[in-house]
Amino acid sequence: MSLFKGNLDSSNKFTANDDIRGLKLISVDLIPSYMVYETGAATPVEYFYWTDDSGNYRQHTSAPTAANYNTAGGVIAGASNAGASKALDNIASAAINADLLPGSDNAIDLGDATHVYAESFVTKTVFYPTDCYITGTSAVATLTGSLVTGSDGEGYDTIFYGETADQYLHWDENFASDMGGLILRDNVFLVFGDASTGDVTFEWNEATFEMDAPTDSTWNIGATKQFDVVFHGQTGGQDVMFDQSADAMVALDNAAFIVGTTNYIKIAADGTDVHIDGNAANKSVAWGANNALDLVLHGAGANRDYFWDASENTMFVLDNAIFSVGTGGDFNLVSTGTVTTGTFSGTTSGLILQSYADQTTGILKLDGATNDWDGADDVGMLWLTNDVAHVDAGAASLLIADSSTPINAAQGFMARFVHSGTKKASSWGVAIEVPAQQGAFWTNGIVTIVGQDDPGEALVQITGNDTSGDDTTVDIHTAGSGAGLLITSDDVDSLQLNLLAKANQTASMAIIDGQSVDWIGNADDVGMVSIIQGTTALAHVGSTLLYVASDSQSKASAEGTLARFLSTGAAQAGAAAVEISANAANDALHVSSGIAKFSGTLEAAAAFSVGTTSTFTGAAIFTAGQQSSAVARTAGDGTGTALIADGTTYVTITAGGDANSWVTLPTPTPGNVVWMYIGATGCELRSSDPATIAINGGSEADAESALPANTLHRAICTSATTWVLTKFVANGTESAGEVAAAAA
Repeated sequence: MSLFKGNLDSSNKFTANDDIRGLKLISVDLIPSYMVYETGAATPVEYFYWTDDSGNYRQHTSAPTAANYNTAGGVIAGASNAGASKALDNIASAAINADLLPGSDNAIDLGDATHVYAESFVTKTVFYPTDCYITGTSAVATLTGSLVTGSDGEGYDTIFYGETADQYLHWDENFASDMGGLILRDNVFLVFGDASTGDVTFEWNEATFEMDAPTDSTWNIGATKQFDVVFHGQTGGQDVMFDQSADAMVALDNAAFIVGTTNYIKIAADGTDVHIDGNAANKSVAWGANNALDLVLHGAGANRDYFWDASENTMFVLDNAIFSVGTGGDFNLVSTGTVTTGTFSGTTSGLILQSYADQTTGILKLDGATNDWDGADDVGMLWLTNDVAHVDAGAASLLIADSSTPINAAQGFMARFVHSGTKKASSWGVAIEVPAQQGAFWTNGIVTIVGQDDPGEALVQITGNDTSGDDTTVDIHTAGSGAGLLITSDDVDSLQLNLLAKANQTASMAIIDGQSVDWIGNADDVGMVSIIQGTTALAHVGSTLLYVASDSQSKASAEGTLARFLSTGAAQAGAAAVEISANAANDALHVSSGIAKFSGTLEAAAAFSVGTTSTFTGAAIFTAGQQSSAVARTAGDGTGTALIADGTTYVTITAGGDANSWVTLPTPTPGNVVWMYIGATGCELRSSDPATIAINGGSEADAESALPANTLHRAICTSATTWVLTKFVANGTESAGEVAAAAA
């Protein structure tokens, strides 16, 4: 403990009468305390004194802690303005007003090997009368401010030694003819940057000058003040120079840029041309092999450039730049921005795409799918245009010539069109449009059209647009015994030929024309139309070799609505306009309904059968006689087999149940005679309308006349409303038949 004298002010701060500036806090645990007698005081007061981090001298009646020694107690007023201590520990705030001179010249050290100064602050010059050597063990020395060695016109050598012998940096103040020089010895690095090993290093290793820098770093030469850089070659004038005014790296004539060692690429100019060459054949220049690069080849005209766009993997030939093939420009390709045009320079020029042997891909592919090509009116992915007349019969806008042997079942070895998209109405896979009277399609080979399931429309559609002329829509010429048109059915419900008429049509739908060429039928069993059938029996009673059906109403006095045969040639003995030859057991001509009318002579050389009422407006001559067949009827309710059909002459009637059953007469036709023979059981007879058509004068609802058993009756129609009935018994006696009356 030490004692100091001084005064305590009203703030209980002590002002010492003695110098206490040498007190410095070393450790808060080692703070010394002092018993201080204030002037006039009977007992001392214990105070603790220390220096805080700001250089202030503080006092307190208790020892500070590490946490509060910068704030505890109070600052001793005036302590920071005191003079230098003997230990010079407050030299930063004390003034030295005189030079510090050693007691003897060149004999006093400032510190020693074990007592060194941490930092030296000098604002002017440090003089060394002789050589100055800075040595020590510290790895780092810091100089703040400028370091000047020598003076202007009076320099000195300066050497910075390295850790390895003979590796140092030497400033030689008289390197060459009174000019200084900075010398880096062999294997000494000139380092730029702040990394521990240097960001950028330069080194001369006795053989080569090397520079190293971090990956992706930049050496920026002339960043703020531009200058030329010249690399001199061994031959005078063959230099490489960066010309800053031209912003260009220039290889002078016959100086070259060489890339590579063993197999290299050489680029050089000889004063006229630029040559790019290599030292070995069949080598390539890989542009952007690892990192894709764009490449622009500029033309003489503005923007007429070739541009390799690496990001698009595309070589662009910009608008109005020409892509030319051949020594004299045999083929030139240019785009105007709207249309790309390829031009050949001569009459023998052409474009040939030559395939590879056994090639499995197309030689030329026009791809519209990738970029959704959707076309425009009168535009095709392949567009061939020409408005100049051809001068050779074999010339064509599109010519496909092939002399190869196709594979079996080839699907189209010269041209093939395949569409798998959605079907659209009025759309065609191939359309050929030519002017009127110009041929559109010609072939000398086989044309095959293969259908598919549910095509939706006809496989072949031919629309004749000739509304004013008489030209034929389809013209087929044939020679030899083959058919001009053969249609073979491959399905039981297929229709081979269907002709659809035009409403109010004034021309025939089909004409078999032998007149224009004088067809004479120069063979037996040959017709202009031949319908032939083998021995196989027809499978349906309604089937026929010729079927003519019409639901239309006949025009009055029609001369033949279903069929009409006209012959105006000279008559020939034994000749027939129509001959029907059938099996003797079959009908040759059968009119199942309607009237069979013969305006000319009807001659039946064999049996002639009429199945319904026939009207002969002329005389009917029967050379061998006329015989009506008996028709069986069964009495019943007057319908079905109980109805006597029109035209029936002789009827045998069998009772259907009892004597009250009846048969019905035909529709009354004046002059019609019906003979009826009644069997063992009698029955009744009614007209077709008993209430209005009378039998022997009797008519009313359900009116009927009795037909006794084993009798013969004759009914004669005398008008549209009357029948006269007579009866014959077994001995031939004739009597009046019963007057029709209402059924009992």
